[in-house]
Amino acid sequence: MLESPDAFLIVEKGKPYGIGEALPLLRGKVLLGRTSQEHESVFSFLSPYVSRRHAAIEYMDGVYVLTDLPGSRHGTWINHERLAPGVVRRLEDRDRISLANAEVVLIFATSVSMAGETWDLPASSSKPSPKPPESTSSPTRCAAS
Repeated sequence: MLESPDAFLIVEKGKPYGIGEALPLLRGKVLLGRTSQEHESVFSFLSPYVSRRHAAIEYMDGVYVLTDLPGSRHGTWINHERLAPGVVRRLEDRDRISLANAEVVLIFATSVSMAGETWDLPASSSKPSPKPPESTSSPTRCAAS
């Protein structure tokens, strides 16, 4: 039986993924980076400023945590605060994660549909804001503004 995701990364910026795309996080360790012959990240980004092993998200003791990995040259931020390499930081719903000076911007979400609302990801905001549900019955995809 397939495991369903407990949380998601919603893409605000980060090719090859589209704006508003929900990347499912399963329990365990998820590497964020740039794919090379030596390293395979779970979620790989195309920016040359993203390190091959840039950051990791891990499910530990019932919560998700983010770590900026050693060798990440251009840094990792949560809500505009830079993480020190190797320091583990707990992720909260709707935290904004930036890699490599905002070359990649992701929103950590415990759900892509909250109380029947679709969540917008405005580029100028550090947190998603709710938008009234549309008349369709499929509010599970995030909409980009």
